Amino acid sequence: MVVSEGRPLRAQLQDFRRTPHRIAIVVDEYGTLKGIVTLEDILEVVVGQIAERGEPILSDLAGNGTLEIRGDVRLRDLNRELGWNLPENEAATLAGFVVGRHRGIPPVGQELVLDGYGIRILERRGLRLDRLSVRPPEAPPG
Repeated sequence: MVVSEGRPLRAQLQDFRRTPHRIAIVVDEYGTLKGIVTLEDILEVVVGQIAERGEPILSDLAGNGTLEIRGDVRLRDLNRELGWNLPENEAATLAGFVVGRHRGIPPVGQELVLDGYGIRILERRGLRLDRLSVRPPEAPPG
């Protein structure tokens, strides 16, 4: 299945419901490949982060307030669950926030301070930030 990048999510969700396809290739107006979209991608936009069974979204690293967080966790969910104040208007996910503020994809081991949050890149797969450690502003460095 091939879809236009401007296709509304609701229309694509309906197509996924009507057909056995659960993945679509996204192209721009010139037919250039822009990426892929899956049923899970759309559902996560609608209902929030979906964790695989047994897969933690957050895990405590050191007991000093530093958390290990998957890069695809939504900033809205972090703010709501942890009482944080990460800017939700710049990106949807933690990884998107880091990449946008860093203006590139930081290497594994890089440490950043963004809006007072200490962030270290723990794992990267290709161009995707998979795991990061985050220390909120009030937590002591560790």
